[in-house]
Amino acid sequence: MPIKFKVEELTEAQKTERRIDAMMHSVDLINRLIMEGKHTEQTHDTIERNYRHLEIMLEQDNIKNSGRSLTVFTDAILAGKDYNETPVV
Repeated sequence: MPIKFKVEELTEAQKTERRIDAMMHSVDLINRLIMEGKHTEQTHDTIERNYRHLEIMLEQDNIKNSGRSLTVFTDAILAGKDYNETPVV
C-alpha cells in the first residue's frame, strides 16, 4: 500500500517567512565561520555560497516587500565579503 503524504498548503506570507528563515540560517553560518577565524578554501567557499544566496534572495519582491528589516542580511553579506578578502592559508 503506497504511503500518502499530506501536502502542506502555504500562504504567500508563510512561504516568505520560510524563505526568511532559510536566509537566517545563512546569516548564522556566515557569522559562525567568521568567529572561528579559519581562512581555508572550504571556509571561504561556504561563506561565498551563503552570502550569494542572501544576495539572490534580497532581489526577490516578496522578500523586499516583507515588511521586515533586511539589515541583518546586508550586514552578513558585507561581513562575508570582507572576511573573504583575507587570503586563504
